[in-house]
Amino acid sequence: MESLLAEGRAECEARAEAEGWPETLVEAWAQRWAQGWVKGWVKGQAKSVLKHLQHRGVAVSDEVRERVMACRDEATLDRWLFRAPHVSSAEEIFD
Repeated sequence: MESLLAEGRAECEARAEAEGWPETLVEAWAQRWAQGWVKGWVKGQAKSVLKHLQHRGVAVSDEVRERVMACRDEATLDRWLFRAPHVSSAEEIFD
């Protein structure tokens, strides 16, 4: 993920430089772009966990759905995503 963020940041900086933006604006724009990208990626990972469980026919309670969608930690979401194919109940992804 870090390499994608660096690549996106470089694109932002190159575009801003080509358009003659002030350095402070370049930094702010690149930072916001990176934050938005990470937020979207995390949300996508959380949805993937839930979709994988649902696709397998595992019932997902509102509590599990809320906990997964509220998670913002990449390592935790990865762990849950790797567990999803092996659980018989949605709550087991948290073990």
